[in-house]
Amino acid sequence: MDPFRNREASMRKGAAMERSKLREQLQLSPLFAGADTSGLTVRERSFLPGQTVKDSLNDIPCLGVVIEGLVNVFSVAPDGNSVLLNRLERGGCFGICNLMSEDPMETVLISSGNSTVVYVPKAEYLLLCKSNVSIAMKYAEVCNQRLLFLLKRISMLTTQTSRGRLLSYLILHANEEGVIFLNGSRDSLASALNISRAALYRELRYLSDHGVMEMRKSSVRIMNRDQMMQMLYEID
Repeated sequence: MDPFRNREASMRKGAAMERSKLREQLQLSPLFAGADTSGLTVRERSFLPGQTVKDSLNDIPCLGVVIEGLVNVFSVAPDGNSVLLNRLERGGCFGICNLMSEDPMETVLISSGNSTVVYVPKAEYLLLCKSNVSIAMKYAEVCNQRLLFLLKRISMLTTQTSRGRLLSYLILHANEEGVIFLNGSRDSLASALNISRAALYRELRYLSDHGVMEMRKSSVRIMNRDQMMQMLYEID
């Protein structure tokens, strides 16, 4: 019995099992939910805090699905100023907006903390959409949701005052219980709102003093949504 051959066979089996697990992780994203991913080429990449996350591997355009950690999506202006557009948590995906275009993404993705991404070549996902109508419809649904989200972000960022931006953000991101989880520091929130740190702390204190929100260590709870909406309307 050749021990080297047995070792190679064991390594191939282990690699196949790992790829199978990665394909299962794709189900975290609505893009792949319920899809037969057995024929897809998958690759895993890990990123350290502050590293740039690309939408390609070895110059091959790919879709990415975050399976661990958090990836921040920034829009960077020609003068170097950046605005936080979105945060991709577990199951979040990127590379979908230019699936059918060769133009590069206009956004910059940065790993926040340690993160892990599973990549799938865009060409393979496109073939999956062509052969499976339900997957194509899910892709269209995700694109619609992304478009609506970005329109809301644009509306928030065009609000002129710091208070208006903060109110819009809290209302937009609150869950059914009125809780907004802050995935990052207060500085990250200030960056997302494109306001100064001092302005953020001033407005948080104002809203808290007026009883419309309660500040916690890593979250904010809306205490009076109607009053918060009224404040926003009065600003507009």
